[in-house]
Amino acid sequence: MVEIYFRAPILFFLIAHFINIASYFYVICLHLKQGPDKPITATFLLFLMWLIIHVVEVLATIEAVNSVILQGNQTGNIFHKLIIEYYSTDVVEAVKMISLRIHQEPMKFSLYGFVDLNPSLMYRVFSAITTYFIVMIQLDIQNESDENHC
Repeated sequence: MVEIYFRAPILFFLIAHFINIASYFYVICLHLKQGPDKPITATFLLFLMWLIIHVVEVLATIEAVNSVILQGNQTGNIFHKLIIEYYSTDVVEAVKMISLRIHQEPMKFSLYGFVDLNPSLMYRVFSAITTYFIVMIQLDIQNESDENHC
């Protein structure tokens, strides 16, 4: 229920960061492709720094959301134990259904049903960025060969 308020900002945050990560990674690889004898410039270091910052921000966001999900699920477990141990049978029966529902439907954070925000998201995104990167490098190689033939 809380995720309703945070879906759009987190979705836009992740999209912007993933585009920046892909772009910075591409620029860094183009710089490295020029050869090992080319000196490391301030621009290269700046792009590398921004790449690291964006990756850390995304990892921190996903870890924070994952922590909230784990705490929410643990709260359901603690609630269930407290109700069973410390309250009378009338109260226990009334609240047991709510507690069991929390157990059966663990908390998750979904961005409009497209993506569940969990640690596996990073794996999927970095595999997509790697695929994009490989295609871009292939297009650069083809573009260079076309320019050499003219």
